[in-house]
Amino acid sequence: MSSEEDARSLLVQLTDVGFELIEGAVAAHVANEQAILSGLSARNRDALDRQLTELLSSLE
Repeated sequence: MSSEEDARSLLVQLTDVGFELIEGAVAAHVANEQAILSGLSARNRDALDRQLTELLSSLE
C-alpha cells in the first residue's frame, strides 16, 4: 500500500510464511556472526565494536 507520508515509498506487510522466513534468516545470521567472532577475546570484540562504530559514524 502507498505511504501517506512519502509517495516514493510503499508499505509492505509480511505473510506468516514470510515472517517465518525472516526469523530463520535472522537466526542464521546471528549464529554465523557468533561463529565468526568466537575466535576473538572479549577485549578484542569490544575493540572491534568500537572501531566499527567509529567507521559507521564517519560514513553518516
